[in-house]
Amino acid sequence: MALANHFRGTQVLSRPEPSIRANAAILPDLAEIKGQESAKRALEVAAAGGHNLLMVGPPGSGKSMLAARLPSILLPLSAAELLEVSMVHSIAGQLTGGKLSDRRPFRTPHHSATMAALVGGGLRARPGEASLAHHGVLFLDEFPEFTPQALDALRQPLEDGECVIARANHRVSYPAKFQLIAAMNPAAAAWRASRATPAPAARAA
Repeated sequence: MALANHFRGTQVLSRPEPSIRANAAILPDLAEIKGQESAKRALEVAAAGGHNLLMVGPPGSGKSMLAARLPSILLPLSAAELLEVSMVHSIAGQLTGGKLSDRRPFRTPHHSATMAALVGGGLRARPGEASLAHHGVLFLDEFPEFTPQALDALRQPLEDGECVIARANHRVSYPAKFQLIAAMNPAAAAWRASRATPAPAARAA
């Protein structure tokens, strides 16, 4: 009724105020890390330029700890970015109480995640982790453990900034401009390289 009166000119509705979700948890801070000066410098350069980053180191060297602190040195979402992020999260059913958050998304899918889980899909073509990380960070730990199909599916979002999901009766495009941070162990890197390098030809005696 109030809306009808507003359009008739008999009542003026007040301008709606956006509701920002209170951030209960404090972000892990990069300043908490002692040492690791080269790694912290790499994170700062990546944050300043929006660069993707691959961290290679033995287990327990702090790769995941460093990645979790990247959002603490990223700028807050602008008004336009906040609206885009909130719309994607609303479609995915992850907007709690309809309230917005000015924090940049930080998504950490497990290495068993399927291609549909990363780029989107399902019966209703819901957004995947790449779109849920829009204007934020997508962290892939144990990088070589992801299936080749899942990693290949991230090529288009990295190049075009969107995930396109095609179905028989419709085509959906979700934004996916994210910063990719990956981590892996040196042993896994060497194993992958050995599989990619062809074996030398045998010589006749």
